Amino acid sequence: MIIDAHVHLYLGEQALDDLIGACDAAGIDKVCLSACGVAFDEPENDGVAAAFRRYPDRVLGFGWVRLGEEGPDAVDRIADHGFAGIKVINPRLPYDHDALMPVYERAEARGLPILFHCGVVARTAMDKEMDVASERMRPVLLDRIARRFPGLKLIGAHLGAPWLDEACAVLHTNPNVWFDCTGVIRRLVA
Repeated sequence: MIIDAHVHLYLGEQALDDLIGACDAAGIDKVCLSACGVAFDEPENDGVAAAFRRYPDRVLGFGWVRLGEEGPDAVDRIADHGFAGIKVINPRLPYDHDALMPVYERAEARGLPILFHCGVVARTAMDKEMDVASERMRPVLLDRIARRFPGLKLIGAHLGAPWLDEACAVLHTNPNVWFDCTGVIRRLVA
């Protein structure tokens, strides 16, 4: 079985059907699907929920949580609505900040993996309003979380570009951490 662990749902009536068609063409059996809302021109969590209800055998929904604004109750809400995991991006605090540990503790208790955007993030029109800082999403910040919550599955996105060395070190040291290489293939083979 081939599962793509990092797929975004985009706006548009045909977006989901187009995604499933592309998966069929590529031989992908399932996708871990997330959407991060208006800042990224994507639906909110309800759009992802509709997608995994429509294609329950193909879509694993990952609900977006804004770290530093939402707490452990958001994890419960996501779990209770049938999501398979959590997606985080553009946190208000560094990923390994003490104030965020209750979120990770709850995710571990509920058995929900977390997909962390790692590395530099694309610019959006809402960067100033959202106080975006790529430094808060460095891959090395996953190390403390992985050690503190060994039962929590952490997926780092984009191999932490441009901090590939950090991502590889965290990956090598922690058996509960995985990284995807979306968006960095050209860097790795160039």
